[in-house]
Amino acid sequence: MENPWPFWSEKRFPASYENIYVRAFREDWFEITKAIAKELVSQQKVLDVGSGEGHTTKQILDRIPNPYVCDLLEPNPDALATSIPFLKTENTTGKTYCTTLKDFNPEAVYDAVFTSHTNYYWATDEADYQEQLEKFVNLCKPGGKALILSLPSDSDFYKLSSRPLFPKFVFSEYLDDFYSKKGYQVKKRRFTMRFFVQDIIENPHLLDAKTFYRFVENTLNVPSDDQAKEFVKRIKHNAKNGYLDFKDELVLVNAK
Repeated sequence: MENPWPFWSEKRFPASYENIYVRAFREDWFEITKAIAKELVSQQKVLDVGSGEGHTTKQILDRIPNPYVCDLLEPNPDALATSIPFLKTENTTGKTYCTTLKDFNPEAVYDAVFTSHTNYYWATDEADYQEQLEKFVNLCKPGGKALILSLPSDSDFYKLSSRPLFPKFVFSEYLDDFYSKKGYQVKKRRFTMRFFVQDIIENPHLLDAKTFYRFVENTLNVPSDDQAKEFVKRIKHNAKNGYLDFKDELVLVNAK
């Protein structure tokens, strides 16, 4: 699949993500994965939409105490090739689907479906996106749970970018509003998601800044020195005590 999801280019340069994993405040992230896992307690049949290489999936599944089977949906075949053997060593996975949410033809309904930071990639058109939001929750059986982890509009992530990266309908506030207006019961939980950047601020060299820039700006292109210096200025302006807070919100929708 040549263009599995819009805005997908950043998944194609691992050096950027390795940089992010080093910068992320791990305790913040594990609080988030534990919160998702807590919502999956007693859920036996679950689906991860956009499972990627399986790292976040495993962090969640490791913390589910009850028997479960987790199906995987991921449009990138290379990512699935990595995640399947990685997860099967200790976790219970079921069927795998190499497709997008839009093209997914479910074979079953689920007790719960979840996705972590993939809703940005589902669509560029709002009407198309709304159809996929409906499809996402309808993958659940009545009374099931649909969980979307997404960034709120006041995330420091958006403050760093030199251009609008994603349409506003991917923000967590939009998800809450959309599902609430459709009559679903919605809960939203805010988390801290800090990234250490003091080293970038203090470092006269620009390699780390350029790598972080590529992640934030969602680009394959390496920035010029001038672009990197402007980026560092934005980091300085928004950082507090050496950290940026990307924030995270978990939107939980109860299926009807």
